[in-house]
Amino acid sequence: MLSRLRQHPTRNTWAITGLMATASGIMLIPLAGLSIPLGAPFEVSWWVLAILFAIVELGGIHISTRRGAHTLTLAELPLVLGLAASAPLAIALARVIGLLGTLSWVRWQNSLKLAFNTANALFGTALAVTTMLAVVGEATITEPRGWLALATGVTVEGIVSGLLVAIIIAANDADRRFAEIIGGLMVSWLMSLATAAVSILVFIALAQSIWAAILGILVVAGLVFAAKIYGRLHSRHEELTAVFGLTQAIEGPLSTQEIVERVLLESGRLLRVDSAEFLHHDSSMQWMRAVLKPDGSIEVSEVPDQPAREIVAALGHHVLALEGDIPEPIAAWQQLGGITHGVISPLVSGGTTLGALMVGDRPGPLSQFSEDDLSLLSTFSGHVAAKIDQALTEEKLRLEVEEKHQIIRSKDQLIAAVSHELRTPLTGILGFAETLRDHGDTLDAEITAEAIASIANESTDLANIVDDLLTAARFELGALTAHTTPNDLAVIAGRVIEATASRIDTTIEADLHPAMADVDGPRVRQILRNLITNAGRYGGDRIIVRTIRSNGVAAVEVRDNGSGIGEADPERIFAPYQSAHEPGTQPGSVGLGLTISRHLARLMGGDLTFHREESWSVFSLAFDAPPERPMPPGEAD
Repeated sequence: MLSRLRQHPTRNTWAITGLMATASGIMLIPLAGLSIPLGAPFEVSWWVLAILFAIVELGGIHISTRRGAHTLTLAELPLVLGLAASAPLAIALARVIGLLGTLSWVRWQNSLKLAFNTANALFGTALAVTTMLAVVGEATITEPRGWLALATGVTVEGIVSGLLVAIIIAANDADRRFAEIIGGLMVSWLMSLATAAVSILVFIALAQSIWAAILGILVVAGLVFAAKIYGRLHSRHEELTAVFGLTQAIEGPLSTQEIVERVLLESGRLLRVDSAEFLHHDSSMQWMRAVLKPDGSIEVSEVPDQPAREIVAALGHHVLALEGDIPEPIAAWQQLGGITHGVISPLVSGGTTLGALMVGDRPGPLSQFSEDDLSLLSTFSGHVAAKIDQALTEEKLRLEVEEKHQIIRSKDQLIAAVSHELRTPLTGILGFAETLRDHGDTLDAEITAEAIASIANESTDLANIVDDLLTAARFELGALTAHTTPNDLAVIAGRVIEATASRIDTTIEADLHPAMADVDGPRVRQILRNLITNAGRYGGDRIIVRTIRSNGVAAVEVRDNGSGIGEADPERIFAPYQSAHEPGTQPGSVGLGLTISRHLARLMGGDLTFHREESWSVFSLAFDAPPERPMPPGEAD
């Protein structure tokens, strides 16, 4: 039966509520003509009972557990008094009015919960009256049989009402076993029985002596005080247990994402909610939204910076119940999450808000969040914020350590690459120089000329490497400068092509058009030399160098039809000591050419960028072009 109820919990809760109301009418209508029980020493008016029912409802003792919450209202006090000294219909009327007045205005509840609680109270009252009348028979209410009738009526009412509550909770919370719920209600039942026993004793005392009644009232007051202390201590124990459980769940070295996932899962278990969402910064300081799905999975998505900051700013440093008039950014997040009743808490560590935790939609009619829940969530959020702050700090330190290690590895690679790059031209220079020294007299003129040309080319490569290293060193020291003057990029590009064409195997195609810009000529030559050498080393079988002047921009493009950089980040190739190619697949490179080329371009007020254009790898060196001067009339003719 329970599995069927869980298929449509809301609909079935309304059905059970209707059945209880119908059964109450069937039991109470035949009792319409009955007056107060036989032998009652006094009569209590319905409005007095209504006030008493409202008072005990307002002074209820709330006890929270990890998977449930119980409210002990001590309704047995006015119920026993009504059974002993009021007409049956007067008791039912008083209890409904007292309950509705409290739950509708003072302790607001949603329509389903209000209807269920009202119908359950009415049904329990009808059962108590019917049971009491069946047991008392023709005896008076002041006889032992009358006392037994009162005890039986109140006991049946407490057991049946508790069972109905347990059924509704089980129907609306599929994660809880029915036996577990019944175990949690044992405290409520034992308290109800104790209250009923004391209430009967008070009634007996009232029938005998006013002083005995006063003593009984003092006993009841002591019982209420003890119950309230128990409720507070029990709630505090549950809160500490929950916080301890959370602390254990996020103990140890965890990433921010692992913390978020565990917190969302623990929120569902410790706070008894169906919905939980997390707004937080990740290690890259991007705002993320993590949502606990009904199947227990976690869905993570990015959140734009502005809406996230508006939510955090609107929330401040206080836990906020999601009801009534709430700030617009928070209301928008609540609507996005589809949460009807909930609470949102900021994650504050060291005065900084790192995010927010939103929970809500408890199963069944028990959707209200108490002050104890808000206190628990506040403590909960404080621990989470501290853990996330620690994780972000550890992640930042880890990235810094990795960056330092990468720099060390990169500089080791630099030393190896520089050694290789210097050794290659030096070997050629030394070899040809020794050949000329030892056999120069016997070599013909053509071989001697080739040897001298090779020495010159290798010396130029060696000078270029040293030039790049010196430029990089000056940049690190902040001593890199540029002296710009008007220059034609086409002229500079033509000279670089002429100087480098003989030192690379790929033919260079030139498409040069006038493109004036204020640049440092030697610096531009250094950049283009690096780009053409890079294209010759890593590109395909075609290299195209073209100059462009368009829309106020003068640019030089170096294109090659090689395989490009693959999956590598285009910006990564401009980092020092980096290469987009696998080690060992190409000749060694210092890894500074593109880095210093971009620095030089920006030093002159321009920029160096890379992009793929179909099958071409394109490096573009661009500068602002000066306005074109109109041609004098005489020259136009």
